[in-house]
Amino acid sequence: MKIISTSKKSTGLFALGLVLAVSIFVFSSFGQRIISAGAGTGVVSWGLRHNTDHTTPEGNAKGIEILSNNGGRYTGNTEEKKVYLTFDLGYEAGYTETVLDILKQNDLKAVFFITGNYLEKEPGLIERMIADGHYIGNHTYYHRDCEKVSFSEIKEDITKLQSAFEEKYGISMQFYRPPQGKFYEDIIAEANGLGLTTLLWSFAYEDWGDNVIPADTAVSKIMERIHPGAILLLHLANNTNSDMLPYAIESIKAEGYEIGDPADLLIS
Repeated sequence: MKIISTSKKSTGLFALGLVLAVSIFVFSSFGQRIISAGAGTGVVSWGLRHNTDHTTPEGNAKGIEILSNNGGRYTGNTEEKKVYLTFDLGYEAGYTETVLDILKQNDLKAVFFITGNYLEKEPGLIERMIADGHYIGNHTYYHRDCEKVSFSEIKEDITKLQSAFEEKYGISMQFYRPPQGKFYEDIIAEANGLGLTTLLWSFAYEDWGDNVIPADTAVSKIMERIHPGAILLLHLANNTNSDMLPYAIESIKAEGYEIGDPADLLIS
């Protein structure tokens, strides 16, 4: 994953500001600010440059600034040898039950980020996650690209899932993760205003779709990049992570790390 750099032009700043003001911000008759689809300006696409010495990877500077301003994070405490497990679930591919069994056997807690599709179709799995003490995170209702829809649509995606989940299960979501790791300041501020901690990640690999990674290779990738406070982003679209998880847990503990409770990551 690349770091997306943000550069500033030193000339024509005033003129550029006027153009951006017109093209990005539209005010409705009710005074509501709307960010036009595809505005692009200020959008961060989260990326990391990993180190080889088990230290915190370098994230996108603008993204870190936005997180810092709005109570979000991409690592836990970098002074503690803890790592955290998070799973993004857009749909059920048949591997979640196995992962829940593994987590229960090891008395571990994780965050499962769901979409509206998952909320509608997988009540049994969600009920088990809650019963087992896991955290259900907000991954928006429709998982839309923030560069292609308005701010009001993104806001609706977050609040619709938040409200629907709370109405169905009587508890509130506590974490938010933007689809595709794309966001801008207003989005993270909106999540923060709803009491959601935005949680990005400090480890990910291409484990989605048909990208099946052999268990030993997957564990090696994790152990090469592990660091104090690491937040692991994992998917359950294929058997990669259900196969590798027992071995990863064993290897992480063998290196003196603890797999932490995501409650550590909540806004204090």
